[in-house]
Amino acid sequence: MTRPQKRLAVFACICVTSAVFCFFPQMVGLTACWISGYYYQNQEYEQAIMIYNRALQFYPEYAQGYNNRGVIYWEKGQYERAMDDFTSALQLNPQYVAATLNRARVYLQKGDYRLAITDCDRALNLNDESAEAYALRGTGHHNLGEYEQAMADYNAALRISPEYAQIYCQRGSLYNDQEQYEKALADYDAALAREPNLIEVYYNKACALQLTGRKQEAREWFDQFIHIAGPGDKWIERAIQHIRELGTGT
Repeated sequence: MTRPQKRLAVFACICVTSAVFCFFPQMVGLTACWISGYYYQNQEYEQAIMIYNRALQFYPEYAQGYNNRGVIYWEKGQYERAMDDFTSALQLNPQYVAATLNRARVYLQKGDYRLAITDCDRALNLNDESAEAYALRGTGHHNLGEYEQAMADYNAALRISPEYAQIYCQRGSLYNDQEQYEKALADYDAALAREPNLIEVYYNKACALQLTGRKQEAREWFDQFIHIAGPGDKWIERAIQHIRELGTGT
């Protein structure tokens, strides 16, 4: 099916389901997820939000709708709106683990680390095998300088999900902050082995190499970071500054 044909099918679904929702509001959830999912995958966020607005108008008890719309607001960088939607989802369903963790992410973004940790605690009370909850809580502890608790959480996350590249990166940064540079480098390598395009790892590894005095390797990794990140990345200027500081020596 071509993209115009998909758009026509989506439009037809909107027309038909708008009428159906009046009589069967419980059908809102499945249909809204399907239609908005199409727009979300194509990064047409305003259209996806419009679908959820319509769905929530017919079915205000739709907790997943608030959560999913919150995720879209998060992608758009509208963190306050995302926070409001995740909170609304939790008011409707206090045991909604995904919404709890999504709200924790917003708290981390805002620097409200204690509130993020509290939400992660709630999520772990509901599901103590959530690698995401341990990873997010570890980030909260890490940012508060509570390194022992952060390490315990990162280790727990990797026990549950040993292929989770992002957690190796986060634990590597924790080792870096503790000046355990060889352990940091090992974790960065583990992250890249699982996800070679995890951009931040290139920068972090370069910094660790610089701190161990391995200047040539550090320059090479900063160069790789700049090449992969491309123009517009906020860390490129810092990488260039590091390269200047490294000079041309070995």
